[in-house]
Amino acid sequence: MKRSIPMLLVFLVGLSGQFSRSAPAPLALSGGAAAARDDRDNRDNDRKFSDHDRQAAHEYANQHKNDRGFREQDHLSAESESRLHEGYVMDKDMRKMSRPAPPDLVRGLAPAPAGYHYVVVGGHVCLVDRDYRIHDTIHLELNLGL
Repeated sequence: MKRSIPMLLVFLVGLSGQFSRSAPAPLALSGGAAAARDDRDNRDNDRKFSDHDRQAAHEYANQHKNDRGFREQDHLSAESESRLHEGYVMDKDMRKMSRPAPPDLVRGLAPAPAGYHYVVVGGHVCLVDRDYRIHDTIHLELNLGL
């Protein structure tokens, strides 16, 4: 009998280890493909300006019309402006015309995702990544009445 108790313990410990290795990972109750899609959508939305961001940028621009980047003489040509769209990678000349968004403007916007930043170019606010690929743009001079 003394010998069977340790053997029984070894057997039970071995069984519990076997079940823990072969048991599938628990599934998230609200997860699955829908949750993965929602996470991806949320990441994509993080790379887009919200209505609040647009309103804050318009208010800032209206109060700082004489600041560099927002002045009438800083506005882009029609050709340059047509390039400010999602997916465009700013060329060397466009990068020279851009500047980091002012801190007071940035404080009014949602935090940029890691690896992204806000720039002002020719009366526009752009969310760009490290390679200066534009992910979204607020065209300020087109809707100053908002």
